[in-house]
Amino acid sequence: MVPRIRRLSALLIPALGVLGAACAKGEAPDAASNAQDVDGGQSDVSQDDAADGPSSPSEGGTDGGESGPVDAAPCEAKLTINEVQTSGAGGPDDEFIELHNPGSCAVSLDGYALFYRSSDGVDDHMVWSAAAGQSMQPSQFFVLGGKDFTGGADFPMGGSVALGAGGGGLGLKKGDTVVDSLGWGDATNDYVEGAAATAPASGNSIGRFPDGSDTDDNASDFADLSPSPRKTNNAW
Repeated sequence: MVPRIRRLSALLIPALGVLGAACAKGEAPDAASNAQDVDGGQSDVSQDDAADGPSSPSEGGTDGGESGPVDAAPCEAKLTINEVQTSGAGGPDDEFIELHNPGSCAVSLDGYALFYRSSDGVDDHMVWSAAAGQSMQPSQFFVLGGKDFTGGADFPMGGSVALGAGGGGLGLKKGDTVVDSLGWGDATNDYVEGAAATAPASGNSIGRFPDGSDTDDNASDFADLSPSPRKTNNAW
């Protein structure tokens, strides 16, 4: 019996070892497979997260783009009364008014008109009204001349208007809105902005210096000048 048991044991032990090895080998692939499944699952989640992740910044980027630079606003410019001569070498009617576009885009003159008031007057006297479709280009000057003005006017001043050497006022309007105004000398009318500009000396003009300067105070914006119609203003 003993020898037979020993022989059976000798046969069974290797067989069990082989079976154990086979099981071990069987478990290892299952474990690896499970591990791959787990890793694969984690990998899938990670990829999903990665796919979702950029979408938020992308949406944020879109919002950021919307809140970033936008199309520039349309250019806005307005005309100014830039220079005035109340009398010159040719006498009291050797006078001119210069309008100026100091902006960076053209200005349609539709609805624009220029009015004069005496020093303490309340009545408007039309000096000029724009023709339909007329415009002024950036940096352009436009000169209205009195009947004896010899400087080559772009348009004549209203026939009955004579600018007061001692004082007066001009109002540039678009419709009923005063776009710019000037009072000089002893003027007290409503066209004076701040304090009135000094009346020009005989043969001189008063002009914005530099061109287009507009602080809404005539005394600060206008200087006594050597007349320069249709040209840049130069102070003495």
